[in-house]
Amino acid sequence: MMRERVLPENPYPYADTIAADMLRAAVQRAGEQRGLSLRRLAKVLGYKQATVLSHMANGRIPIPLERATEIAEAVDMPAADFFRAAVAQRNPAAMRLLEPHGSASQEAGGHMNMATQLVELAGSSLDDLSEEQKQVLREVALDRNAARRWLSPAEIPLMLMLRRLRPSLGRNGLQRHELSAIERALS
Repeated sequence: MMRERVLPENPYPYADTIAADMLRAAVQRAGEQRGLSLRRLAKVLGYKQATVLSHMANGRIPIPLERATEIAEAVDMPAADFFRAAVAQRNPAAMRLLEPHGSASQEAGGHMNMATQLVELAGSSLDDLSEEQKQVLREVALDRNAARRWLSPAEIPLMLMLRRLRPSLGRNGLQRHELSAIERALS
């Protein structure tokens, strides 16, 4: 008789933590900027399997505190910021105790403020962002209904196709007859 396999209620309990977000973004940057694969990064850090890093970045397992600074240095991320995020990932209450009262990195309720989150996700100061990234942040801040402007990962291929077919789309949008044609084609 086969035993039923019981899966945990949430297989990614750390996915919504700043530490996982920081690691995910830093690993992606290391790949894009330095050509560093996840497998190579795991080897540099002494992990036998790249899946360990993948699980940390995706929030399946927590970042080990004893390795946090080493991981941060391997992906060119501020070690102190990443270590704090890893502590907060494990025990948010402990992190609040470690932060000085009135810290600029916290709002009421002990949560990191948005600017600090952006700095930690970027792995650098906001001034070090590309001009394109800064422009997107400005546009988001100006738009009171910014959520309507963002694409889900599933929508990106369609948008890229439209931009390829109509290069002026970002500046001029589509004409009414083009919108009607798309609507008819999809109906």
